[in-house]
Amino acid sequence: MSLMRRIAGFTLIELLITVVVLAILTAIAVPSYREFVIRSHRSDATVALTEIANLQEKFYSNNLRYAGTLTQSPGGAGVYYPAQSANGMYNLSVVGVSAADGYTLQAQATGSQLEDDRCQTLTLNGLGQKGSSPGSVDTCWRR
Repeated sequence: MSLMRRIAGFTLIELLITVVVLAILTAIAVPSYREFVIRSHRSDATVALTEIANLQEKFYSNNLRYAGTLTQSPGGAGVYYPAQSANGMYNLSVVGVSAADGYTLQAQATGSQLEDDRCQTLTLNGLGQKGSSPGSVDTCWRR
C-alpha cells in the first residue's frame, strides 16, 4: 500500500514548490527579455539615421546643399526616405539644415518603443556627432 502512494503522483507541497520556482524564474526572465527587445529596437533608429546621412551626402553632391525634408516620392525636394524606420519603432525627420553642421537628423520613439525611458530621441548631424535624450550617447548608440 505504501508503494502505491509514492507512485500515485506529486504531493501538494511538491507542486507548490514547483509553482514558486516557476514564478521566480518568470519574474526575472520577462523584464530581462523586455529590456533586450527595447535595446535591439534602438538599432532600427541608428541604421535609419545612418542611411539618411548617406542620402544627405549624395543629395549634397548633386545639389550643393543638404535636403531639409524626407520625401515619400523620388525626385522630391528632399532625400527619399520613409518617415518611419523599417520596423516602425521610430519617426524620422530632418530637424535642421545649417552651414555650421550641415544637417541634423532625428529619430523619435513611437509605439511600443515609448517604453524605452533611456533613449526616446536619437540624433545625428552632418559632422557625424551622435546625440540622444534623455540617456547617454554610449548607451543609446551601442550595438
